[in-house]
Amino acid sequence: MAISTTELEDWKSRYDELKSKYEKLQQDYQELQRKAEAAPAEAAPTPVTSPSEFLDTLKRLVARVAMILQAEKCCFLLLDRETGELVGTPPAYGMPDEDVKQIRVKATEGVSGLVFRTGRPAITRQTPSEAVPGRKHEEMMPTPIMQAHGLRNGASVPLVIEKRDEENRVIDRTTIGVLHVFNKRYGGEFTDEDLNLLRILSRNAAAVIAQAQLFFEVEEKVKEFEATIESSPFGVLMVNMHGGITQMNASVRKMLGLGTNHIGQPYDKVVTNEKIREAIERILKSGEETSEEITIVHNTDGRTIEQHFQMQTTLVKGDDQQPIGVLVAFNDITEIRNVERMKTAFVSTVSHELRTPMTSIQGFIKTLLDDPEEEYYDKAMRREFYTIIDTECERLKRLINDLLNVSRIERGVALEMNFQPMNLKDLLEKVLKIQSGYTSKHEFKVEIQPGLPDIVADVDKIDQVLTNLINNAIKYSPDGGTITIKVTYDDQGVTVSVADQGLGIPKDQLHKIFQKFQRVDTNDRRSIPGTGIGLFLVKDFVERHGGKIWVESEYGKGSTFSFRLPFEPPQQEEETAQPSS
Repeated sequence: MAISTTELEDWKSRYDELKSKYEKLQQDYQELQRKAEAAPAEAAPTPVTSPSEFLDTLKRLVARVAMILQAEKCCFLLLDRETGELVGTPPAYGMPDEDVKQIRVKATEGVSGLVFRTGRPAITRQTPSEAVPGRKHEEMMPTPIMQAHGLRNGASVPLVIEKRDEENRVIDRTTIGVLHVFNKRYGGEFTDEDLNLLRILSRNAAAVIAQAQLFFEVEEKVKEFEATIESSPFGVLMVNMHGGITQMNASVRKMLGLGTNHIGQPYDKVVTNEKIREAIERILKSGEETSEEITIVHNTDGRTIEQHFQMQTTLVKGDDQQPIGVLVAFNDITEIRNVERMKTAFVSTVSHELRTPMTSIQGFIKTLLDDPEEEYYDKAMRREFYTIIDTECERLKRLINDLLNVSRIERGVALEMNFQPMNLKDLLEKVLKIQSGYTSKHEFKVEIQPGLPDIVADVDKIDQVLTNLINNAIKYSPDGGTITIKVTYDDQGVTVSVADQGLGIPKDQLHKIFQKFQRVDTNDRRSIPGTGIGLFLVKDFVERHGGKIWVESEYGKGSTFSFRLPFEPPQQEEETAQPSS
């Protein structure tokens, strides 16, 4: 069966979103690269190509500033545009990185805020000196942050990025933060000359810090993108135009059975699946984008498992519309294919389940019609025929009702529930009487806790629950054995369990046993009739009573299905609690 239009549109939408994010990252990277290239040439005396080199450059810079100004400590605060705060940013000189990271002040407060807003430098002393006419800087008392870090005095200047034209005229200024030096050595105090010198040094510092910010911003975007790709449920494989792998997320590694990323390696040395290799080769050579289904086969614990993927290849282009790589996306459609197979098997099974009683009914009616004068079959025999016809009609009715109930549940239409007091013991005896007529190989053992009280429930629905569980116990223990039904209760409700000594359920199928169209995959499956909707309905009926159902099983040794019901369903309790009008 083909994938539905809705599923294809959903897959295409998510694929386009992934492609868009990748192209946006490329654009952001190129924009940041242009900004970095446009920064002042004196920003970095030597080429910087990695985060560690940037950090080394900044460490040398703050140490040089502290040495020239004869300061014990030097640090800088940068503006966080999201919070409007000036944030301490390592590296610093004479201050632990952890202490620097704790510094956060509003850009509207304190010495740092004033220097940042006004662009005027400031000197901070323990005791302010007399004001000097014509002084071009602010002189202030120490801030709480200085006092907390044992800082006696300081000098502060804004970190300003200047953009110049071809004639070296300043055409734009942007303040990115504040540069501080603290504690003049040898007991001295910072002077106007120190401020002028610090202002000159801050120009070079601002350029280096701005480039570092751009570099780290690119790094952060790359990490964010890689984390998004890595955690994506879709398989993502990226190959550059030379055939080297540039990205391979966890989904692809799992799909191909690879333990590592293999970044930088040629795709044809890593990818073993011929269809994937051919698709990549085709798009690299001719630019032909493709969308097709592929199958990956895995051998796990002696079992062959097939996975199905929708694979789509597309060229990724830069701003100049030239191809810069290939994006290969994989959508796992294994579950869709399994559901399609289950639906096909379900239709086939239902056809068989309908045909069997209909064939029986038709055969007995034709037999009766061929003997209108009762020459061959007496009244007792004819009554037996009528009983069989009635039983087969009831079987057809149950199957049709099950199908209708599944349809209602899928459409979200509420099933009609008829809650009333009932005796669970009497209902169990009735179900056992009917089910025991279908087998001569099994022994039924019933254990009911004495004093079992009545419960409030829908009799027909609980009848179907018991019938289904006991009938399954019979079918899935084809060699016979003991079927044990236990009923216990406590202050909260009643628990019923049905245990058999049959085929059991493999561990990898336990989690989906109550899903519709699911049937236990055993060697005897073909000989066991059923539609795969019984346990789905059982679970729904139990939960509509406010109860729960579970299964315990050991493959090859049998299964125990248990369900628990409250004495009254939740909606019944609410109605009882409401005062009568």
